[in-house]
Amino acid sequence: MIDWDALVLAPVMGVFGEGVASDGTDQTVIYAPASGSPPFHLAGAVFDREYQQVVLQGDGSENTTRRPVLGVRTSL
Repeated sequence: MIDWDALVLAPVMGVFGEGVASDGTDQTVIYAPASGSPPFHLAGAVFDREYQQVVLQGDGSENTTRRPVLGVRTSL
């Protein structure tokens, strides 16, 4: 069995994940739930501003959506 978390996800989050910058400033993502719960920090999150999703329609046309995406590793 391949441990994808250890071999892929952990190194990717280590390189691209938000966290503490080299100058010591906190660069973690702050998540503020829409429910009104208190905001909290997400360590190791990767923010992608230009995620593009292409969906093929039944008539052969395409529907393209661009939106920001936040990737979070649930196990640290």
